[in-house]
Amino acid sequence: MFDSETVVAAFEEETGVRLELRQASREYEEFLAGPAGRLLPPVENYDSPEHANDRFGGHFTVRIWTKCDDPDRGVDDEGLRRWLPERGPQEWHVSASAQRANAEVMFWATTGEITPKAETTWALLTSCLRRL
Repeated sequence: MFDSETVVAAFEEETGVRLELRQASREYEEFLAGPAGRLLPPVENYDSPEHANDRFGGHFTVRIWTKCDDPDRGVDDEGLRRWLPERGPQEWHVSASAQRANAEVMFWATTGEITPKAETTWALLTSCLRRL
């Protein structure tokens, strides 16, 4: 299991941006206090700053489950995927996610195409997980 400080430091060092801890909404806090919410493991979400979106061709979030005993089986990379949402405007989206033990990174591209910039960014983000 990786601690938050180690994971965040690895991503900040590799990407050169300071990640921002996302505060949970009041509604989510209320959900967590209820019976179903108590079954979920505690999680911390760190977001890339908005000013870095152009540089990376999108934004990313690093998620760390703080009380989890998932063994480290290496990086499980789902890769970049192009998809249409089930509801709302029918515009293509590109996203990706990868997980290693209790750390996960998710990426949402600013365009609906898998671009060289998105591929480069995803390679950088998954390399952070591999280096942990």
